[in-house]
Amino acid sequence: MPAGAARPEGRGHRAHRPRPCRLLRPAPRADGARSVSQPQDDATRYQLPAAENRRIFVADIVPDHLTGPTPQDPATAVFLLGQPGAGKTRVAQLIAEQLDARGGFVDVDSDLYKPYHPEYARLLIFS
Repeated sequence: MPAGAARPEGRGHRAHRPRPCRLLRPAPRADGARSVSQPQDDATRYQLPAAENRRIFVADIVPDHLTGPTPQDPATAVFLLGQPGAGKTRVAQLIAEQLDARGGFVDVDSDLYKPYHPEYARLLIFS
């Protein structure tokens, strides 16, 4: 969110915005630690080191998606599942309206967080 910009009233998160993704591979690490771009035989090659995971979470994801809602006591969790075309988007909008009236909410949707992975754009291109 740009400096000085106000959050939408009552929203615990802001609408998803595309994140800049690195298309170039990072240079090999001097400390010898495994980089996400070093070849491996399975999906673990895309697992980030814990420190980088934490840095991305704290510096990017928390400010973008997890600040703003008022803590609730008791807390409410809503799990929304369904097949494609079942109407989840509309139901999610109705749920959001209700939760916004109670102080906002945090949307825990993996699709919101995937673009924060440094190799997300490359994985989309080559998958």
